[in-house]
Amino acid sequence: AKVSYKKALEIWRQKGNLTSQASLLNNLGFLYHQLGEYEQAAQAFEEGLICAQQSGNKHMEALISISLGDLYTDVEDFDIAKQNYYRVTDLVQQLGEHFLLNYLSLADANLALLKKETSNAQYILEQLEALIKTSNSNYEYGLYRLMRGRLLLQQAKHMQAVAELTEAKHCFIEDGREMESVWGHLWLAAAQSQNRDQVTAREEMKTVLQETSQIKHFTVVAARQAKEWLEDLRDDREARSLLRGLFEKVDRLESQLPRIRRQLRRLARTIEIPTAHLVIRAFGQGQVWMNGKLLTMSDWQTQSVRELFFYFLTMERPATKEKIGEALWPETDEPAKLNLRFKNEIYRLRRAVGLDAILFEDNHYQFNAAADHEYDVEAFESYIAKAKSALTPIEQISFYQKAIELVHGHYLEDIDATWVWPERERLSQIFLSASLTLAELYVRESQLPNALNACQRALEYDKTFEAAYRLMMQIYHRMGDRASVIHSFETCEQIIQKMFDLPPSEETQKLYHYLIS
Repeated sequence: AKVSYKKALEIWRQKGNLTSQASLLNNLGFLYHQLGEYEQAAQAFEEGLICAQQSGNKHMEALISISLGDLYTDVEDFDIAKQNYYRVTDLVQQLGEHFLLNYLSLADANLALLKKETSNAQYILEQLEALIKTSNSNYEYGLYRLMRGRLLLQQAKHMQAVAELTEAKHCFIEDGREMESVWGHLWLAAAQSQNRDQVTAREEMKTVLQETSQIKHFTVVAARQAKEWLEDLRDDREARSLLRGLFEKVDRLESQLPRIRRQLRRLARTIEIPTAHLVIRAFGQGQVWMNGKLLTMSDWQTQSVRELFFYFLTMERPATKEKIGEALWPETDEPAKLNLRFKNEIYRLRRAVGLDAILFEDNHYQFNAAADHEYDVEAFESYIAKAKSALTPIEQISFYQKAIELVHGHYLEDIDATWVWPERERLSQIFLSASLTLAELYVRESQLPNALNACQRALEYDKTFEAAYRLMMQIYHRMGDRASVIHSFETCEQIIQKMFDLPPSEETQKLYHYLIS
């Protein structure tokens, strides 16, 4: 399906048909969403929304905005989901399409349920009841019953929840809805489990897991949302083996959600994204903002507390205080002194960036990746990865450019500790390679001024980067600017001589003589 959609999309792009592009991108985004490929889904929806707006197709604009809201709802970024729903509320009312009006209300109810705003969910569903009953749509009626059942579960009215969810399940099955039928079976199992009917609950879950050749992503999402009410079934001896694979996927998704939310926020183009609670900048001088306020030395109290925070960000796995002390304070070799120093430093660190920023479990410490934060190094590496996997030069250029724009200097250039050096060198190599690749992409696209700018950007970062000089010479040669070819080589020659007391590499010299011959 993905292959076919992409082929069709390319045809519509060539024909310049924005309406068909918008429709196809909505379908493609929905497919990605159901597969759990959230970033690709977000990109498809964002592009589709822009096409819909440019073509003036209000129906498709509303549909895609709602799809984006559903996407952010699934990853539990509720504020962004609400923004996407809210921005088309007036548009949907103007269109007067009953399905969109009802679906938008159901989406609001779903948000309220996930946020445990039970009273709000009840109010929305009460207002919607009469409209749903006159819609003559099994699908809408099933969704309404599903929301009612979930509401009753939150209210601990388990028998009533079973009745509502049974009705929802039958509506979806009768309407031939595979995904929604799974939701119905799964939530009904949760309600039956809470109603102490574990035998029937197990049968419902068997249906969920037997009807699919593999556990599909929408099943995992629903199981995560129903997790609280499935815990008894999860602990049931007879059901444990049946549910093990499903809940392993649920736990894995749960651990990935904070990173996914940050990725989606970086991709957003059509909505204003709120600033993260904690903003971290490590390229150039290390800086941290809390709720929009830049932390100063009076907040950190000591330089070593600030360094400790950035060290936590480099850790690939949790570490003991002894391991951290060995890396940061090798001179503090007595256990009693290390314990006292670490206790003081971690106390000051938590006062500066919040108690939940550093986690402690089983005598190990780590940065809390689930905290609401944005970190320039993580974003940089994310854009680089996207650029490498992008399928078109335009996409590659866009992602490389976004990555490079984040780099305002060498990694933690104001910290000269030994532990910084390997990470600084690693990121430097990635940056220089990305800059060169970006310049080469610009050359292939015949955007020579942009290619020169990318080379110059690399040389501002590292003036000894010979590969950038070589590419600049080739670009100037292509432009017929012999004087600039000579100037580029002479600049390279002077800097390499000054820094290393050596001539440029043989490769650079050979290229220069070839170009000016």
